[in-house]
Amino acid sequence: MEPVNESTSGSLKWLVLPTLAAEIVLSGIMLGCYALFAALRQDILLGAALGTAAALVNFAAMILGLLRASKKENPLSAQLTSRVLFVVRMVVLLVVLVIALKSKRFDPLATLLPLCFMRLALMASELVRKKKKGVPTA
Repeated sequence: MEPVNESTSGSLKWLVLPTLAAEIVLSGIMLGCYALFAALRQDILLGAALGTAAALVNFAAMILGLLRASKKENPLSAQLTSRVLFVVRMVVLLVVLVIALKSKRFDPLATLLPLCFMRLALMASELVRKKKKGVPTA
């Protein structure tokens, strides 16, 4: 792992911000589709808000955890830290989602879709970054 320094952390924010923005835009498109089909209800809005917030917080926790792990001197210690933080993030995410879905105040599909959008947001921001650098895509 490359150690984190001032230039790395400064450029990191410009790599993360487009991903976060893409996640919010994709969630907005999802809500637009619900509205287009006249199916927009309060439980869908709450589910979309919870799912989007969970995806954003999970992503931010991952970035902060990896930055913390990259500062470790021992590679095995860094690897162990990142694995433990991954498990903790997934357990917290699962507990929050199970409690939210059991409460019946959140639409299940609208809650879970934003979690899937993060993968799309990451791919889209990576494609944009590569195009800006002029790197050919596969």
